[in-house]
Amino acid sequence: MLGSLFRKKTTPEPVKEQFPLELYPGAALSFDMMPVRMVADSLLFSPPEGQQIVEAIGVVDLGASARLYRFYTGDDFFLQVSCTGGITASHIDDIKLFSFYDTEHPNGQQQVDQWVGEGGVIGRPQRSFDGKTFDRVWGSGDQWLSPNHLVEKVKPRDDAGYGCDHLCMLYQRNIEGASDITEYTLTSLEFTGDDEYTVVTSVGVDVPMTSIEIF
Repeated sequence: MLGSLFRKKTTPEPVKEQFPLELYPGAALSFDMMPVRMVADSLLFSPPEGQQIVEAIGVVDLGASARLYRFYTGDDFFLQVSCTGGITASHIDDIKLFSFYDTEHPNGQQQVDQWVGEGGVIGRPQRSFDGKTFDRVWGSGDQWLSPNHLVEKVKPRDDAGYGCDHLCMLYQRNIEGASDITEYTLTSLEFTGDDEYTVVTSVGVDVPMTSIEIF
């Protein structure tokens, strides 16, 4: 009797990866962005309308038990959640909502170097768009700093995953008349292994956890 029990083979249930805010591929999100909408004319960022569906999830291992999670939606937004030591609410350090603002495709090494080489655009103390000036967040001083290198593992909702290398820098600016709102811009030279580089600039704002509704 015992022998027959030990010889019986069972297939364990696959372990599903868990993510902060209990998000998952295909989850629906909505945001209470009223404070942002009230100063929308002063922003490059435009708040999303209606529900957003998580179409892909990206994970960046920052080391020292810190991770960056990105939840990409079909409307060109991504919710970025920074965590340290776990994924529960008490482990969440920061939440930002970004929208894609501009995309460029460098042609050849010379143009790549103009973005990320010594003194290149990504890494300068300031960046300006449409007359709005953003100050560098990662690193103080007036000198150029090397872009941060992030390795992101991206898993689309209905497709195989892939890796994406980023050389990036985060910038910010305060909004006149809205002391509690900061607008950010994240510029990244992205490389996915197909010998083509893409420069992606996103704009975003901080999002309180209480303003996020998940369906």
